[in-house]
Formats: sequence, structure tokens, C-alpha cells
Amino acid sequence: MTTATTLHRSLLRTPLAWQTAAVVGFAALTAVGAQLVVPTEPVPFTLQTLVTLLAAAFLGRGRGAFSQALYLIGGLALPAFAGGTFGLAVLTGATGGYLLALPLAALVVGHLLGGSGSRGLVSTVVSLLAGVVIILGLGCLWLKLALHLPWSVAFAQGVAPFIGWELVKVAAVTALVQPFRAARAA
Repeated sequence: MTTATTLHRSLLRTPLAWQTAAVVGFAALTAVGAQLVVPTEPVPFTLQTLVTLLAAAFLGRGRGAFSQALYLIGGLALPAFAGGTFGLAVLTGATGGYLLALPLAALVVGHLLGGSGSRGLVSTVVSLLAGVVIILGLGCLWLKLALHLPWSVAFAQGVAPFIGWELVKVAAVTALVQPFRAARAA
């Protein structure tokens, strides 16, 4: 049995305290990822998506989504959002759609990765891309509505600049996750 298989099986059998710590840990990591900002307007580049995808992959759909919901709840009172911002105004502002999409993306990615289907590289990449599409899609929709932008401008400002960056994140998460998925299939 490989180390990855042993680690994954032991993670699935962890007590509630460890599972809770993992959920809280990924919520905290998402907040850290939000602080690594390349400021652009109206949407900054951060590592939140990367952490969301990792949470979904390692925690599964329920705990992954809960970790991201916990991140959003924490961001109401703590400086957890991009650049140390916080509060309801951030969630209802121009970037609120991206933030509110994080739990949904984690839920979907966790479901796709946790299914009984293929554990291959292609299924991993497609599952992660589904999460990115959810985040960018809902983010773009919200950006359009919040700033009253035409679709072309919302896409140009809220999706196009991030495509390459998100593909790099998907590649990084795939490299981290795929050994565990392959071990599970064995």
C-alpha cells in the first residue's frame, strides 16, 4: 500500500475533532489566500479559488462546501476577504458573486471528485474546471448586475483576465490531488 493510499484512508477515518479542524483550517487557508492579492479593478487576483478547489478535493463536497461557507461567515466580522476587507458590504459589492460562489463550487467539485467514476487525470481536470466555471460565471453575473455593466464589459473585466490564472491553479491542484485520487482507484 502506498503512502498516499494510507494517508487518504486514514483521513477518511478521522475523528470528528480532526474533521472539524480540517474544515476550519481550509476556511483559514482561504482567508490567507485572499490576502495574497494582485490588485486589479474591479476584481483582484487572489488564491481563494485554489484553496476552494483544494478544500473540495481533500474534504469532499459537504465539508469542502462548509469550509467555504465558514470562510464567508468569518469574513463578515474578520478581515478575511481580499486585501483585509470584511463585512456584508463586500459580499454584496461588485465581487460578492465570486465569494458567494465558493461554497457552491466546492460542493460541485467535491461531488464530482468523490463520485464512483473515473479517477483519471481528465476527470480530475474536468471536475476542477467545473468549479472554476461556477466561480467565474456567478462572479461575472453578479459583477454585471452590481455595476450595471454590459455583458461584454463584465466578461472582459470579470472573466477574461482570469482564465490563464485559473488554468494555472487547476494545474497546481491537479498535481497535488491526482496522486491521492489514483491511489484511491488502486
